[in-house]
Amino acid sequence: MRWYAAVGIFLVVSVLLAVPYLSSLQDYSDLVPNTPVPIEPIENLRRSLQILTNLQKFIWSIPEWKRYLIVLWFLLFGAFSYLVRCRLRIIYGVIEICASVYFVNLALSDVAGSASSLATDMLSLAGGIYVAVRALDNIENGLRADFPRVHQRWRFFFFGDPIPPT
Repeated sequence: MRWYAAVGIFLVVSVLLAVPYLSSLQDYSDLVPNTPVPIEPIENLRRSLQILTNLQKFIWSIPEWKRYLIVLWFLLFGAFSYLVRCRLRIIYGVIEICASVYFVNLALSDVAGSASSLATDMLSLAGGIYVAVRALDNIENGLRADFPRVHQRWRFFFFGDPIPPT
């Protein structure tokens, strides 16, 4: 079986497993308390802890066999991500660039007026930068394997390597 057939089967099975579960979900808006956005740091901490407690209650309300399925799905998704990283490094790098843009945007945006701490914002920025560096490394490795001429220009731009005459 070709690897892309395995990926297709994995995606179809994932959807078939997820659709009945997602359709059985009710409105879980009670996970987030209906209190106005607090201004006080102590109130913000209290609200965050309440959200985490409600989320924990929600997770433990899922039957144990479904939790095992969710863990299995995440392991399979990790294996699929590794497969994409090994075979399609350029695409994986582009996905990582998108993730880093999301992390940096998350750090720079004011989510619903929340007063997040400076440490959280700095950690999110550092994570975004780290993911971007890993993405560029994956793109370079993909270019080296698949597009040697583009890789030479990449090396010229980032490393200052001379471009050999054609």
